[in-house]
Amino acid sequence: MNALEIKDLQKRYKDFHLQVCLILKEGETLGFVGPNGAGKTTTINLLLNIVKKDSGEIKIFGLDNINHEREIKERIGFVFEEQNFYKSMRIGQIIKFCGSLYHRWRAEYCTSLLDRFNLPSEKKYGELSKGMKIKLALLIALSSGGEFLILDEPTSGLDPKVRHEVLEEIERIKEKDSPSILFSSHLMPDVERIADNVALINNGKIILNEDKFGIKEKWKKINLINENYYDFSKVPNILRFQQDSELRYLIVTNNFTSELITYLETQGSREIKINDLSLEEIFLECVK
Repeated sequence: MNALEIKDLQKRYKDFHLQVCLILKEGETLGFVGPNGAGKTTTINLLLNIVKKDSGEIKIFGLDNINHEREIKERIGFVFEEQNFYKSMRIGQIIKFCGSLYHRWRAEYCTSLLDRFNLPSEKKYGELSKGMKIKLALLIALSSGGEFLILDEPTSGLDPKVRHEVLEEIERIKEKDSPSILFSSHLMPDVERIADNVALINNGKIILNEDKFGIKEKWKKINLINENYYDFSKVPNILRFQQDSELRYLIVTNNFTSELITYLETQGSREIKINDLSLEEIFLECVK
């Protein structure tokens, strides 16, 4: 079964049109990436029924997200970039309240995570730093016993130490419990570390959706020398090229094959060097 199925989901605003199809398999982590304003948070709000869709279908655990909203949300843990707890509530009170909402609340794990995250239960929410607020939100999401975790920009704006703690705990829960995770972020190194698959959204549309390693196998940058001043725009599967000097070229392809290298050699190319692109470089090539 798929943890999440989104079919032809549409939402229109005055100057923005979201059109999304997406699948997340059980036990996998999907890196949901894109620039600010691309539609990541809107999509998440739609699947949580915080925002009403115009059309399309959203199924979570095979259930309609509106008709079975209560049942679904009892099985979901989530972290938003901005939290909205009462400032006067203490950490312990927030945890007790949230724990009462979940039938599968893991109290023992919550206690251990409270200690590991160094969160003082008597401290008021309004006194917490951004990093402590995110750690509290992650603690609640992971302690919920949810089979599906929705993490919306959980590491955005964190200092390196807290960011490492958050990512480390996500990796730990992945290995231990294998939940399905929708990991939304614009921080590509975090996505590269956490995700199994990557879906890139830009201007409200999914423009790339594939296994992380499959993407990196297809996208390559190629350095070469060609004395013929060849017009590489004529070559199939070359996405972009630039001339760094009179003879040296940098080529970017999103469909790398051995046949491409053979063809380049027949056109007088030499000293061909093939290099990987990071997910961040691929992201930038896609949204340019």
